[in-house]
Amino acid sequence: MVKPRYLLTVWFVALFLFGQQAFITTSEFWPVTASRHLFDFSPNSLSLFFKPIFSTILFVFHLFPLTDTQHLQWVKSLFALNGALQIILLYLIFSYLSAGKKWLSIVLTVLFSISPYYLTNIYRIRSDQLALTAFFVFIWINVRHFKFSSPWNILFLVLFPLIGFKHVYFSLLALCLIDIKKAYAATLSGFRYEKFYFWMLIMGLFVWTTNLGIKALPYLLNTFGTSGGDDFYKILKLNFLIIIVGTVGFLSASFRRYLKGHQQFNSIYMIILLLVILSLHPQKFDFFIASLIPVFFITGGLLLIYLYERRRKLTTIILIFAFLFQLASLIEAQRYFPLYSTDRTQLKTIGRIGETIAKHRLSYLDGVGLLPRQKNLGCFISPDDFVSNSACLNQIAKGIPDAIIVNPRLLSEMKSSELIDKSGYEEIGPNFHVKKNLIFDFKGENLTWDPPNLLFGAYFVY
Repeated sequence: MVKPRYLLTVWFVALFLFGQQAFITTSEFWPVTASRHLFDFSPNSLSLFFKPIFSTILFVFHLFPLTDTQHLQWVKSLFALNGALQIILLYLIFSYLSAGKKWLSIVLTVLFSISPYYLTNIYRIRSDQLALTAFFVFIWINVRHFKFSSPWNILFLVLFPLIGFKHVYFSLLALCLIDIKKAYAATLSGFRYEKFYFWMLIMGLFVWTTNLGIKALPYLLNTFGTSGGDDFYKILKLNFLIIIVGTVGFLSASFRRYLKGHQQFNSIYMIILLLVILSLHPQKFDFFIASLIPVFFITGGLLLIYLYERRRKLTTIILIFAFLFQLASLIEAQRYFPLYSTDRTQLKTIGRIGETIAKHRLSYLDGVGLLPRQKNLGCFISPDDFVSNSACLNQIAKGIPDAIIVNPRLLSEMKSSELIDKSGYEEIGPNFHVKKNLIFDFKGENLTWDPPNLLFGAYFVY
């Protein structure tokens, strides 16, 4: 008979390979490219410290001699691995909570992880997914060892906003689970010098994260105009079952008693807070919600484990229905976005443009950062970020960059290429504009590739 760990391994490898070659969205390029400025104390580096851990991880790749495509492929591999590790952590959590019922743990892991928005976001190069993995680690360590009463949990509360300040939400969710009284008592009992140093470390990190938050808050407030609109309701529709299963169990008094016996009773407050966050947070982008929806996996799994221990046949029927619903959600998701996509054409175009810019030692501007190894002039086109967007357009108007790569984000801000033409640039390749005084340097070169304006504005499916 096939052992559960073999199926888990297959699922892990499948999700890793699925994410490793997936289409790269335009918002993923910028942190990869900008991270090179993390420690040069330039104006660009300050914003990177809003996500210090995330930016530091990305900075490491700039220390190696890589081409633009190699750089992106290595970063993609790391974050595909990060997403696949979430599956292992889910299995370990369910396995412990179900008292070693490995097959049930496998079924629950696959059931929840085939949520369409989860599948299309777990491998993204985003701090959101890094914070989610850290939250799963927090859950796993506590159900296995800490029991939510260790003073070391305070480190997790500080860790999340260090990954990215917005992820203080995970700190608040974690705080709902931690038994502060027991954690504090554990710290006071048998006080020694190492406890003093421990709290000094905590206070130092707390001051750092607070300082980051004060600086990041104005930016977050300025960019809160984008709500996500209809996308939010599509996400809720496709994750309806997960949210219901993760919430409805708390209506049962016997289920709440069961949670209390497993030292999980406070999870009801975590779910209430999570629903409030999802309802009130203005930026309802899919990548943000996809990092929070998996919190329902834990409470939903607890409910199904609870039911399985009491009424196995009924739970089996529920699980079959749940799988059918999830499969229907995958089919429905195809109306909004492709579930399978590839970055092959993207990387081919990036490689060709990157070689051209490197050969001529050009500075470039694209508002995205498509070429992490080349000289980017440091402006990012972002929804509702008037200051950053204006800086991009001003640099074009003044003729500062040697080359301009037109892509959907840049074009959405310019509305047309008229500004580029007026600023003394000429198109010599698909969506590739250079200063007119540099055109002679490209004489005789074959400048052909798929147009970035089309290529980076939609998923490529093969």
